[in-house]
Amino acid sequence: MVIARATAPSAFIPEVFYKMRLGGESSRDLGRIRRKSLEDYRAIGRNGVGGALTLAAKNLSKLGQFLPR
Repeated sequence: MVIARATAPSAFIPEVFYKMRLGGESSRDLGRIRRKSLEDYRAIGRNGVGGALTLAAKNLSKLGQFLPR
């Protein structure tokens, strides 16, 4: 993981603070997913941590949450 613009020290905390049970606002419908993806793409470019393939990998990694268990 690369942090391009760290302004404060960071540390790994090995415990869960909050567990999301119903999902976030950004995954409620296609319009919100599209808006989130545009924000993600801009952040990826602004921080120089990838491009379109990075965004595609991020979104594909989340497909499992939409499949029934």
